[in-house]
Amino acid sequence: IGAFLQSFAIDRTVTVLPIEWQALFPEHAEWFGMPLLCIKSIYGGSHANRSFDIHLSEWLENDQRLVRCLSEGSIFTRRDGDKFLILLNAVDDQLYVSNCDEMRKQFETDIASHFDVELLGQAHWYLQARITQHTNFDVTLGQSRYAALICNRFIPSLTLDTVTPDDQEKYM
Repeated sequence: IGAFLQSFAIDRTVTVLPIEWQALFPEHAEWFGMPLLCIKSIYGGSHANRSFDIHLSEWLENDQRLVRCLSEGSIFTRRDGDKFLILLNAVDDQLYVSNCDEMRKQFETDIASHFDVELLGQAHWYLQARITQHTNFDVTLGQSRYAALICNRFIPSLTLDTVTPDDQEKYM
């Protein structure tokens, strides 16, 4: 929730709040209509993603003892013997998995005390991929939504709802 507002700005950003907003926020009237130096990142700012990435990764590495993968910087892992926690980070969307309920619950408690987060429970979607966990604990990632977006880009009349088995052979 408001990820970029949770990290300090790493650049020098100045903004002016519209003076017309004084009526909406009379308790802060003195701050409208004048240049203000931002101490927090602003969504859409040129360094907002980087600022949040620095803040999050420093917390994950220093406070949570997670190690950032050298070959893929969006993956963080922690191993304690045969127990593990893996976190995937895509800007301000995180997906994590652990084989230890205690480790997972402690991570959830810690992240909720440090960041303003909304923990959504078991994931069914992540970055346009459908996640299905089977009864034997296997996991399947389906990219039909992503494939449909790509197909629609080149065949605009084709949508997921209109694809028949015959079309699948023809187009896919």
